[in-house]
Formats: sequence, C-alpha cells, structure tokens
Amino acid sequence: MRKSPHAAAAADFLAFLTNPANSAKLAQFFPPARSSQLTGQTLAKSAPLLKPAQLQSVVIDGISKGVDKPSQVGMDEIKQTVRAALDPLWKSSPSFSHGISLWSRWCICPTAACSPCRRR
Repeated sequence: MRKSPHAAAAADFLAFLTNPANSAKLAQFFPPARSSQLTGQTLAKSAPLLKPAQLQSVVIDGISKGVDKPSQVGMDEIKQTVRAALDPLWKSSPSFSHGISLWSRWCICPTAACSPCRRR
C-alpha cells in the first residue's frame, strides 16, 4: 500500500471500512474484522441457529487460533495439469460440440455411457 500513488486514500478507506459502526454492519454477513467484535453475541445475530458453544469453538477459536493447512500435497502441479487440460476447451467463440469433443479425449468417467462424451 505504501508504494501506491493513492496510499492515503486507501488508508482512509480501510479506516472507514473497519471503524466500529461499519464493522458491526459487515458482521451481519461476515465474521467481524475487529477482534473486539469477534464475540458469540455479535456472531449470534447473523447465525441465530448456531449455539454459542459452536460459534466459540468453530468461528471464534478458528479465527483467533486457526492455522492454514495445505489442502493437497502437490496442489500446484495438480492445478497446472488441470489448467493445461482445460485450456484447449476455451475459444473466443465457444462451440458446445467442440468443447464436448475435446472433453471426451481425456474424460475418465467410470460409467460406460458418460452423458457428456457418450463413451461406450
């Protein structure tokens, strides 16, 4: 943000967005950005079906003590493989039949007659 030509405007916007009043409004839809508002009482307003213990153990503890874990070892390789396989499907003027014919070349459907590629 410091290198931005509009750093002051960005800082003002963040201050506006995260002030107590606006943070409370956003907490209707998302867990609050302010730790002082990250309480079971605040969250119960937007999720009345959840019990306070559930909100505490899942949402509040998850945000304050949570750790990001990799979802899959080798995820970058998987994404690249999928992206490379899907790239030929893209055309500036898409044709459904063309996409299906490309799909059927690498479809590994377990059914004998996959509806998209009609493998038999």
